[in-house]
Amino acid sequence: MHLNQKFKKLLHILAVGSYRNALWASGSAAAVEHSAFLRQQRFDVILDVGANRGQFSLVARHIQPDAKIYAFEPLPTPALTYQSIFEHDNMVKLFDVAVMPAQDKRVMNISRRDDSSSLLPITATQTMQFPGTEAVSQIEVQCAPLSQLLHSEVIAGRILLKIDVQGAELEVLKSAQSLLSSVSIIYVELSLVQFYGGQPLAAEVIQFLAEQGFHIDGIFNATVDYKFQKLLQADFSFIRR
Repeated sequence: MHLNQKFKKLLHILAVGSYRNALWASGSAAAVEHSAFLRQQRFDVILDVGANRGQFSLVARHIQPDAKIYAFEPLPTPALTYQSIFEHDNMVKLFDVAVMPAQDKRVMNISRRDDSSSLLPITATQTMQFPGTEAVSQIEVQCAPLSQLLHSEVIAGRILLKIDVQGAELEVLKSAQSLLSSVSIIYVELSLVQFYGGQPLAAEVIQFLAEQGFHIDGIFNATVDYKFQKLLQADFSFIRR
């Protein structure tokens, strides 16, 4: 993100009380770059997979104040921050697990910037394009399918499934396959180059979602390698046909 973009983002954050409070209290910067997408439609339920420190949930709560938010974050430190931000909000529930097709434990590669951590190996391409995201440690995290985690919850109405999981997008979608028929919109960060070892690229995820009855409805927040004029990644929204 260029300096002028960072400055504009900071101004946006400081202009909203809940964003400002979260920044001062916990250092969590609301992901205001998702505001344009979140204003397009109304949602009753938001599934925030890869919630980290609540950056997306903060914006979702501000723009969609009546939506119930279910968040999923396996890393202990970001999960504690998330809980501290939303501890008095009974419309938000956090699951401190990684969403995966099977209930088991897996090794998470921890990035120096924890929002770049992944269940997949962090590649040299990632650290070259995004300095400061190299792996610094590993921890074991609990995993479970989305359908299992939500089996006792009442999930109804217009549902948004947001996914930001650093290369594990297809596994999250497969873990939610039995729920996808109830989902209205999917909003997922996809890459066109491999930042994580074994990462499925955008074309493979797009094909999977097409088979589930979803097509691309919008592209947001594109990251471009301007030296080679190459699109690296972006947030894609998919709508049910």
